[in-house]
Amino acid sequence: DSIMSEMGTAMKLFPFWVLQRFLPLRWQHLYRKYVLNKWLNFVRYAGRTHREVVDALTKNDKLKSLVSGLWLDTGTNILTCSFMLSSSVFRGFPHEGGAYPKGGSTAIAKSLTAIIKMHGGNVLVRAKVANMLVSYNGKTPRIKGVEMENGDHILCNHVISSAGYNNTFSKLLTEYDQQRLHVEHPTVPDLECTWPFLMCNIGIRGNYKELDIADTNLWYLPVNEKNNWNVFKAVEDFVNCENPKTDAFDPDKNIDFCCGFTWPSIKAKEDDMESSEYTTCQILLMTPWPWFERWYKNGAFKSGDAKNADQDYHALKKLFLDACLEKLYRYYPTCKGKVDFTDVSSPLSLEYYLKSDKGGACGLECTPSRFVNDDILDLTDCDKNHVCQGLWITGQDFLICGVPICQAAGMITAFRFVGFKKTAYFMIKCLRTFARSLL
Repeated sequence: DSIMSEMGTAMKLFPFWVLQRFLPLRWQHLYRKYVLNKWLNFVRYAGRTHREVVDALTKNDKLKSLVSGLWLDTGTNILTCSFMLSSSVFRGFPHEGGAYPKGGSTAIAKSLTAIIKMHGGNVLVRAKVANMLVSYNGKTPRIKGVEMENGDHILCNHVISSAGYNNTFSKLLTEYDQQRLHVEHPTVPDLECTWPFLMCNIGIRGNYKELDIADTNLWYLPVNEKNNWNVFKAVEDFVNCENPKTDAFDPDKNIDFCCGFTWPSIKAKEDDMESSEYTTCQILLMTPWPWFERWYKNGAFKSGDAKNADQDYHALKKLFLDACLEKLYRYYPTCKGKVDFTDVSSPLSLEYYLKSDKGGACGLECTPSRFVNDDILDLTDCDKNHVCQGLWITGQDFLICGVPICQAAGMITAFRFVGFKKTAYFMIKCLRTFARSLL
């Protein structure tokens, strides 16, 4: 009961933390000092790791593992994750439920693209930005556009970057601009990016009803008598493998990985779902970047290009694939003998497509300092006009990872961008529309 109570309180505090991001930076300092810290005792819940809190509340390792069961959904290593985030996930899903767009995640991009084009904007796909363009002609430096990788210039007065703090200031600003703009921290100090995911994508022959599969996730934790049912020890044993090819797949060493099963084709609820002859599954797990770093070759790796990877790389992927399939057949035995397609995307694939940091898919790691450290919160605030006029950042580094949260980050950034009056006008229009719908 004490763990659930603490988690419930921590979950309720999350909206108060988000609320500060609506405020200008100078007001955020006052809000954190008097509202979050003095009134709500925020540091007690967000300023400690999940492991520290549950270790203090119980000695029952099985119970610790149970309340850590959804840790992969935090996007952060359970050994360093803030208790507030783990609580929001563990209590939030059972209480609030989850959402998935009809038609799959692509439906979000298609809907947003239509709205952007309707208002005179445009969407460019796989159009790589080399760097931002900065003008020093006026009293203060200001954004004047971006330079594309092919040399084209797109001129504008404002840039809102959702590429992440580290990418924005260390890669999209040249070294010359970093010096001229006095960027003291091109990357956030003392805070790593999240660990990368390895994902097994599987196509299964058969309708989901025939296979007796529901649209719910399954989370596997390799806890047993040998590791005292302790999920923290299980994760430590896995990530500390010196040689994953020999250690992580040796049953005698009792080393295994946590993973999650999800069913995109069932969740998408497309019109032909009931008659579809195929079902798709994705199994995802976190892996340390150093296991794959030697094939990165300073960015020369290209996803799907066999020339940039050797036999050892494909052998390692095969080991993970076989281990994932074994778990699939164990928990979903109706799938055995019906797998028609498999594909493994490694951390190198994520790095190739996302251009993140070491394959991290979820931005900056959500450790306690991410929520309570004033310096980090200041660095990741969306308004960067004090660095360069017209520069803004948004997305998961401004708030945290997760599709709805990143959407909220975009809205908050838009409100901050247009100012209080236009935001208030927008909110009044929304309330009017809502009131009419009730009449």
